Amino acid sequence: MGCLLTWLSALPGGNELCWNYPNFEDKVLTFEQCCSSQAAAKECFRGWLEQDVDREFDALQGSRWTEEDFDAYEEELRQYRDARPGELGYLPCRVRVRDGHLIPCNYSLCQSTVDPGNDCSYVRAVEVALRIIGTHVPLPDLDMFISPTNNDAGVDSIPVFTRSRPRDPRGLYIALPFEFQLHPWQSRKSLAVLPKVVSKHPWKQRIGKLFWRGTNSNHVTNHCSLKEVSDGQAPWSLCMEGWQESLVGEQDEWLASSWNFSNWYKTPRGLLVLLGQHVPAMDAKWTGISRKMDPDLWDYFEAENMTAPKVKLSEQLIYKFGINIEGTGTGDRIYWQMMGGQVVLNHETPQVSWLLADPSSPRRQGALRPYEHYIPIRFDLADLVDRLEWLQRNDELARSIAESSQMFAERHLGYDSILFYLDRVIRRYASEHLRL
Repeated sequence: MGCLLTWLSALPGGNELCWNYPNFEDKVLTFEQCCSSQAAAKECFRGWLEQDVDREFDALQGSRWTEEDFDAYEEELRQYRDARPGELGYLPCRVRVRDGHLIPCNYSLCQSTVDPGNDCSYVRAVEVALRIIGTHVPLPDLDMFISPTNNDAGVDSIPVFTRSRPRDPRGLYIALPFEFQLHPWQSRKSLAVLPKVVSKHPWKQRIGKLFWRGTNSNHVTNHCSLKEVSDGQAPWSLCMEGWQESLVGEQDEWLASSWNFSNWYKTPRGLLVLLGQHVPAMDAKWTGISRKMDPDLWDYFEAENMTAPKVKLSEQLIYKFGINIEGTGTGDRIYWQMMGGQVVLNHETPQVSWLLADPSSPRRQGALRPYEHYIPIRFDLADLVDRLEWLQRNDELARSIAESSQMFAERHLGYDSILFYLDRVIRRYASEHLRL
């Protein structure tokens, strides 16, 4: 692995010089001292990366945008905010680079009465990654809007960079890595311990079950049938109906809706926990409440043994199978599950994540390939039990999938590779789609 990974994932007892600094300025100085010469020597341009960037930029179709275009879009967003003062914190935030100097997002725009704790953390993570890149390779002039939410929807006039983009309508969204992958401290916290944990849990000693713990983070107001969408009888766009209206404050379905006895089992996570009650090969339980819920419903979950304490990441890896399932938005567990040596059953959702395929777009094949790096699961989970039983019957094949995905993750999902990918994306964007 490259120097950046070494810098960011030094284990306790090792050389902590390269990561143990609280301020960004110290990070940059330390990075320069420890890694600049090696990082500058990095010449590898992986074939899969080039193909993935090509596919992701297909939506822009050779278009170019000027500073005036960005100004006009920013004014449009300002008018939305002015119409509902203090309410809208999830609209895209503008980030610029001029003459190598990064002009950050106005973070106060992310704070709202709806979510006063929102501090634009995803936008900040992208900015930190850009600054690190810029310490050793000058950044091009940039104008970009970055989404602070994981529920983007609608068609905008300007490209928007996000952690998970809608399948349909595709819009001008460009998918980037998730927050924990882009921010150096989060990346280290999430991934640095994995090699040591994995070495303690060889495949033959792992438990042949699917293990999941999580909260009720799904939206219960859903305008689509999970089955109809999975069967191709309804469009993915139906599942995101009302999202754009919620983002601009024209309705409040997300906030007003509540989990109850009539709707909980119609959500992906609700279905997963329900299956866990009846399938011996599954251990899926709630760890807490993150969406409004009828108090009697939680009492029912507790009475039926459908709840459990949170479990450390390291303890989850004693199981052979993990699931990456939709929450507030599309799931991000797949990346550390792969690095942790699990076979990941990946839930198809109305959104597309970084490196994953888009079934509704044959061109968007994804660098992560089904049945080589993960097992795809229908939106309605109708094939989950069959896929899980198939994996149990074919243990050697399951192990080969786990090893293949782990190898990809170790080679291409470390922090140095994340920065390398982001660098390629922004330079492609600046050279082919901006006219500043």
